[in-house]
Amino acid sequence: MEQTFIMIKPDGVQRGL
Repeated sequence: MEQTFIMIKPDGVQRGL
């Protein structure tokens, strides 16, 4: 599995850093 930091914003948008 790939280790990716996923930040979930209150807007419901998932962005991978």
